Amino acid sequence: MANSNTLHTQTVLDIFAQADPAYIQAEGEQEMLTLTCSVFEGRFCWLGPEYLVGALSKDTTAHVISEIGAQTIANGAQNQVMLRCTKPKGADAPLVCQINGGSGWRAYPLSV
Repeated sequence: MANSNTLHTQTVLDIFAQADPAYIQAEGEQEMLTLTCSVFEGRFCWLGPEYLVGALSKDTTAHVISEIGAQTIANGAQNQVMLRCTKPKGADAPLVCQINGGSGWRAYPLSV
């Protein structure tokens, strides 16, 4: 699942800010969220394990899919990818994300 796109740091911070606290997991001094995006029969991104229950806004979804790349998502298992991002509680940095398109988690680049 090769990608040439990067996810913007501000997009991820916006997702953290918009997320219902139920979708943010606390681990020690870190906060983590897991996001799934799909390009099958539409373009959708949601938080949590249930399909579209924690759906992101259309604008945020459009940013995420544009930044990751629709083709990268389409190449994932079942035309979707999962994104997992962590940051320190109460701070914006350092922000780290990983992506999984069905073959395991790997680091995903962020840009300013």
